Amino acid sequence: MKKIISFLAILVGLLSACSRTSIPLQKLRSGDLPPYFSSAVLFGVDKDEMLKTNSFLIVIGKIDTTDESAPERVAWIKLDNQTRKLTLAEGKTEDLVKLRYTDPDYDLLISYRLTADQPAGYEGSFVLKTKTGQVSERIYGTAGYH
Repeated sequence: MKKIISFLAILVGLLSACSRTSIPLQKLRSGDLPPYFSSAVLFGVDKDEMLKTNSFLIVIGKIDTTDESAPERVAWIKLDNQTRKLTLAEGKTEDLVKLRYTDPDYDLLISYRLTADQPAGYEGSFVLKTKTGQVSERIYGTAGYH
């Protein structure tokens, strides 16, 4: 009987781990980003909180380390207490900006547009996908720093 209960407990644990559909994004702070990074837009889900606490879910911009190559366009996210860099894979700039950033484990699609709302001057949404799930959220953005 104990073996059956143990087996069921393990099975339930495995099934719940396999059915995970969300990705726990953590907030980024300026100290999480490298010094040679220049941010273009800082995104969060609560525009008042992100500006008061200076913490963001997604930060996009450029890394410029040398004069020999063009700056690398990247997005930064934080998962499992690790800051991850995703590289721009494709982008389309019109009234609605659509950018796709990737790394070997994640695929991030950000869509946003300029708004008249201040202090957050952008609004849109993102979808972050991995092999085990995805998360999507409405976001607000503000101009970054250089």
